[in-house]
Amino acid sequence: MACPFDEDPVDVEAQIIQGFFRRERVIRPRIDVFAYPNEYLKERYCFSKDSLIYLTRLLKQHIPNVTNCGSALRTENILCIALRFFASGHFLYSVGDSEHVGKATVCRAVRTVCLALKQLLPTFVQFPGHKPLLVIKDEFHRVAGFPNVIGCIDGTHIPIKAPSINEGDYVNRKSIHSINVQRGVSQIITNVEAKWPGSVHDARIFRESSLCQTFQQGQYNGYLLGDRGYPCLPYLMSPYPEPEPGPQTRFNLAHSRTRAKVEMTIGILKSRFQCLRGLRVSPERACDIIVACVVLHNIATIRGESHPPCIEEDVPEEHQKILEANRNRRLLRDGICQNYLDKAAGPHGDKAAGPHGQLDHIDKAAGPHGHFDHIDKAAGPHGHFDHIDEAAGPHGDRAAGPHGQLDHIDKAAGPHGSNAEEDHLPRILMAAVEMPRSAAEVAAPILKE
Repeated sequence: MACPFDEDPVDVEAQIIQGFFRRERVIRPRIDVFAYPNEYLKERYCFSKDSLIYLTRLLKQHIPNVTNCGSALRTENILCIALRFFASGHFLYSVGDSEHVGKATVCRAVRTVCLALKQLLPTFVQFPGHKPLLVIKDEFHRVAGFPNVIGCIDGTHIPIKAPSINEGDYVNRKSIHSINVQRGVSQIITNVEAKWPGSVHDARIFRESSLCQTFQQGQYNGYLLGDRGYPCLPYLMSPYPEPEPGPQTRFNLAHSRTRAKVEMTIGILKSRFQCLRGLRVSPERACDIIVACVVLHNIATIRGESHPPCIEEDVPEEHQKILEANRNRRLLRDGICQNYLDKAAGPHGDKAAGPHGQLDHIDKAAGPHGHFDHIDKAAGPHGHFDHIDEAAGPHGDRAAGPHGQLDHIDKAAGPHGSNAEEDHLPRILMAAVEMPRSAAEVAAPILKE
């Protein structure tokens, strides 16, 4: 075979090799992002033109051009490539086709911007925020009246692909591989811990975080609010697991309303940067992308950028559903007790009318449906007089049941030693024995007399 580097090789093999080495390099036309209107930029990059210019100037020193070629990507091009990936979460080749670059170029651009934004983390994410402490406390107090609050804390799971190393550590309670991210919130995200696998509990992440250490050292005068996954500490308030009606219930209600801010913030973060719905990268790269999105979110919030509709945060824990159900049942039960049953019967077993005009209680004997399920504890479970336990007259006689046997008749005397309904009770018992109707149907016409 002739040498492929000759001017005009004769052999076909040499011509093929020569064509491969002398392949013409095609440079796609670069996109001038600042030439598009704000609506176009917000839909694709989540930032307006002014904010893109601000980010370009902010990151220019961290994203230098690696070559002096005239066709090299400029800082704004690299930034917009990464922003498009963050905002859409599409595959790299889809982002590359949209930005007129290759897949490898998109990968390098995303990595470069993530490392640059990570250096800005202490500037834009700091606890308790960029406002004075008294202003932050007042803003939280105006939400639901909860005093001395300087921040809310919670965890959220960012799905990732199954890693090849320590794969089981990243499986969370929903059997999904994820990164468990702790974030603190006031008006913006004030703390982020993005380095723990999905199997790690929220309480451990907080215990091992630098934020917990600063509170233990007494650097802040105020409370954090956390859900039931966190322990109750002098500086971390969690709700009552089984609140009693009254102050404890009001405490949980104010706690929940104040903590709603952290759920709303993480929902806005995930709706603004769709890549957080699922990252197809290694855990280390995923943590860097999460931190970059948090920094960008705070910059967008500070600059007043609009955001897409908030998506729902993670489904609450099962124990939280049980807590809410128990609380609702207690409130319903207490309301019925206070509105209908409190002071319903007199001291001598006087008649008490129910909400629909029936006699719901005779000596507190009415059942849950307003019928006479028990008259002086004598009626059976179906409202009939199946057993009459030792309810004899003043001489203690025993009464025969409907089947001829002696079904004990219960003691029917009132609190003062006399029968509360001594005129009507024998007639009610006889009618109940003769015809197996409900006790309410038997007693109503007799008692009206």
